This record gives sequence, C-alpha cells and structure tokens, in this order.
Amino acid sequence: MEIVLTSVGLKGDGRMKDKGHRQRVELALRHEEPDHVPVHNFANITPMKSAGLSMGEIRFDAKRSAEVALRYAKMTHSDFVFPQLDINMIYKDLGVEVKLPDDNYSSVISDLIKEPEDLDKMHFYNPFDAKTCPNFMHAIVDKVEMTANTADEDFHIAGISWGPFTMAGHLRGTEKLMMDTFAEPEFVVKLVKKTAKFAGQLEKRCMQAGATHIWMPDPTASEDMVSADVYKQFVFEPAKAMIHDLKREYKVPFIMHICGDTTNTMKLLPEIGVDCFSVDHKVDIAMAKQAVGKKMAIMGNVHPIEAALNGTPEIVTRSSLACIQKAGMGGGFILSTGCETPRDCPDENLVAMGKAALEHGKYPLK
Repeated sequence: MEIVLTSVGLKGDGRMKDKGHRQRVELALRHEEPDHVPVHNFANITPMKSAGLSMGEIRFDAKRSAEVALRYAKMTHSDFVFPQLDINMIYKDLGVEVKLPDDNYSSVISDLIKEPEDLDKMHFYNPFDAKTCPNFMHAIVDKVEMTANTADEDFHIAGISWGPFTMAGHLRGTEKLMMDTFAEPEFVVKLVKKTAKFAGQLEKRCMQAGATHIWMPDPTASEDMVSADVYKQFVFEPAKAMIHDLKREYKVPFIMHICGDTTNTMKLLPEIGVDCFSVDHKVDIAMAKQAVGKKMAIMGNVHPIEAALNGTPEIVTRSSLACIQKAGMGGGFILSTGCETPRDCPDENLVAMGKAALEHGKYPLK
C-alpha cells in the first residue's frame, strides 16, 4: 500500500501544524501502532448544529462551514474533518429534483431514469467545469478547498461522493433498482459502470480542491438490501476500476462506509482497493477485524444512537473502550461511530469518544 499523507504539496497558507493526525492514520492503515488509536468523529452535519447554525445558513457558505468543522474536529480530538458536505447536491446539477430543508441535508425526491432506455440519453456533467455543476461546487468543492486553505492542523480532509450502487439507486429509484437486478441485469451493469466512473470524477475534483482522503459511503450496497453475491455481480468490477483509476492519480487513502450488515461483503473490499472500511454498529467489530485480518484497516463502531445521541459520556467511554479492546490490537483500527454521528449529538458525548482514544488507546495496548 503506497499512501502519501505528508503536508508536502497540500493547500494552505503555511500555518498548518503537524499535530500527528495524518501520521497516526497512516500507521494505523499500515497495521502499525501509532501513539494512540486514531479517531474519526464521523461528524458532517453535527458541527453545524453544535455551532448553533442551520443547513440553510451554511449549505453554500464555505467559510463558516470550514470554521465550524475545524472547531469541532479539535474539540472532539478527531484526526479527520468533514466541512458539512451536502452530498445530495451532486444530483441537483443532473436535473434531479432535490428538497432543501433548512435544518437538514438535501434529499432526492424524484427519479431521473424512469425507464432503462433513459440512461442512454442521460448526461453526466464534468465536475471540473464549474459552469455545469454550480451546486456541487458551492455545496462540496468550495468547502473542501476552504477547509484545506484554512486548516491550522494536519487534519485529514474528506473528499466525498456516494458509492456507485447507491448513486444508481438515487437516479433510478432504489426499489426499481432492486427489481432491475432480476429483471434488467444488463441495464444494472451498464448503469453502475457509469455511476462508478462519475463518482470517481467527483472524488478527483475534491482531491484537486485539497482533500487528503477519499470518503465514499455506499449504503444501498448493504447486505440488508442485496447479498454479497449481488455486490460481486454488479458493483465489484466497476468499483475496482474506479478505485484503481483514482489511486493512479492520487496516492491517498480510500475509506468506504456501508450501512447495516456487511458480514460477507466486507471480505470483498480489500480486493477492490479499499484501504479502510467503516463498520456499521450492526456488525460486531471483533468479527470484522478477524474477517479482514491485515488486508484492510477497519473503523468503528460506537453505536450512533444508543451511545452517541441518547447516551452519556460514561456510556460513550465504555462503548469506545469495548471497540478498542476488540479491534485495536496490532493497529489497523480507527475509533469512530458505527454510522454517521447524528445531527443532535451532544458535544460532550463525542468529546468522550475522542478522550477514550487519547487516554485508553495508547499503544502498546494492554
């Protein structure tokens, strides 16, 4: 695995301090033991609420997005930062109808591909041509760039796109896509191949803006929705081609999250080039560590609802310690929540998760 995580060549004004964030993650990805278990606060929208802002105020405001995301990363002892990336805005520039609530993420409310034949008429915009994708630029790219330019610590900055199967579901309609895997398999192959290529281009644009790792959630690929065999049939090869293409150009970590049960699907991910897999709270983290061995690092999996949202700092600390004890030995592990941190998560609970790694995740683990 060749991963370049130094600050050389990154955007910034020279104020960035080496706080060990990227080195800590690099060592974990290589299954070596850093000073302590790295932490990912898995918080994209949470910093906004913590700062008393709404998505309506911050959806296209790169400066405030960067400020509150960096503040939150420091407060929660995170090695990573998300600058409130409103991911569904990538679809608005495609002509998909998108709802824009003031207090939450945008949401897809229409299908673009009504019939399989519509795919041939569909045009995917060029993410490097700002005129064709103003919403993607302002809701995502500008925020990545502002965060990279203003970060005063070497946080890992996320580039983002939905994964190819989830994107296919958003464009076709997820229920119809499920039926298509039986009734129109050739169409699904063609669609996922196109969405994988498009997702890769979106990530490349984020890399150009200053992102330091590729973050790709693909929740529709969950075994709660489709089997590992279906993933192998429709997603494996397009995802592999996309990741290899990205890594030829950008030697940065590729982190994937799939919601729900991934017991069998996760075993396929090292083969397509995933460096770290974010394990949902539904999966036992010890089982995940055993299943992938040293082929891939894993991240997780404090319960985002029972512990992070509705629990107390003491509950979060106990859950964090359990994750560290189950999966932290020998490196290859990043402490995080087991799916995205809820918007209304109390600050003190995420602080507790970060402190658990600092105080109880020191290597060598005992």
